[in-house]
Amino acid sequence: VDVPFRGGAPAVQALMAGEIDLLMADVAAVIPQIQGGKIVGLAVTDTKRAKELPNVPSVVESGYPSLVAVNAYCLFAPAKTPKDIVAKIQKAIAAALATPELKAQFEKSGMQAVGSTTEDLEKLLQAQTTKWTPLVRALGVRVE
Repeated sequence: VDVPFRGGAPAVQALMAGEIDLLMADVAAVIPQIQGGKIVGLAVTDTKRAKELPNVPSVVESGYPSLVAVNAYCLFAPAKTPKDIVAKIQKAIAAALATPELKAQFEKSGMQAVGSTTEDLEKLLQAQTTKWTPLVRALGVRVE
């Protein structure tokens, strides 16, 4: 039974309170609770273990490679944004993400900082659409 929550924090609280039995959440939302022994990590939905959760296996290690599902946090601008402005923003973001301080902050939250181009993002989004569309259709999921 799907139980909608208004964000990750209330869902994690419900799991710890025993109100729900299972939760799929961003690694960043559960690292402190797993490290503190308040919840148990069953698997990370990536191809490899999360650096901050070395004792939690990946879904690939667990024998479920088709369950790989990683989040990508992306920045978008209006379609009519001039290409030179987009390039300038991308360059600034890549420079920021390359700093040791920001890389460390992302890693601490179980994430990987990646600066990419518009073309790279389009490829990622297309690949994700291709991967998940059949499942969404098979389940009859509606997006409103």
